[in-house]
Amino acid sequence: MSKSKEVCILPDGRPVKFLLQQRVGRDPVYQVRFVGPDKQRVERSTKCANLKAARDTACRIIRDEYSPKSNFPNIPWDEAIAKVKAAMKAQNLRDRSIVEYLAVIGTLRKVFPTSRGPCDITDALAKQFKLARQQESLGLSPRTVVGNICNLSIVWAKWFRDEIRVLDHNPWDAVELPKLDKPTPRFIEPQEERAFLAWVTKRWNSWRLPILFLEVKGLIGCRVLELCSVLSNDFRDGRLTFEAVTTKG
Repeated sequence: MSKSKEVCILPDGRPVKFLLQQRVGRDPVYQVRFVGPDKQRVERSTKCANLKAARDTACRIIRDEYSPKSNFPNIPWDEAIAKVKAAMKAQNLRDRSIVEYLAVIGTLRKVFPTSRGPCDITDALAKQFKLARQQESLGLSPRTVVGNICNLSIVWAKWFRDEIRVLDHNPWDAVELPKLDKPTPRFIEPQEERAFLAWVTKRWNSWRLPILFLEVKGLIGCRVLELCSVLSNDFRDGRLTFEAVTTKG
């Protein structure tokens, strides 16, 4: 009887010990034995008589056993990316957006180099990706990490799931976004304001409405939604009236 003790590394970094066993005098192929995710012993045939081939096959068997079950086959990364890129182009997505989406997928694959395709990315791996990005030696800002997670969520939900239908779950829904500090506003100088309004006036051939919008916005502060909700009958006796349904106070 020939035995070989090995270790398989799952996409999320967890090690799974397994035993390759070849029974002499019987079927010469190797059997793989390991403990499954339910803590029960599992034995499968690798259908390989060569030790190296049996080792590779055993790792695939173990990863399949530990992967969440889905109604969709786990198509390889290259195939999935080609499909989603074609779908994005078919919907006339901007080239810059496509590049950003593909770049963040590349970043994800670097964090999990043993993952085989998008279906390998579980809720646990999605959360681990956030931690990995936060702990990078480059000192990424929380805003960059938030951007990564939001872009990946869009790719999984809209493109992988809804458009090309290669999976049925968006693991990024389970990831809590890092808290962001409010940016410190920079107040523009009077000469900057005059120069900007002069440019707008020239750009729109002295059209008064955009100037009026910006002037009112400067008076009411960060309430663009209220300003955009204003109707023509909200101008009364030379004054602008905000209805209670569109304001906080």
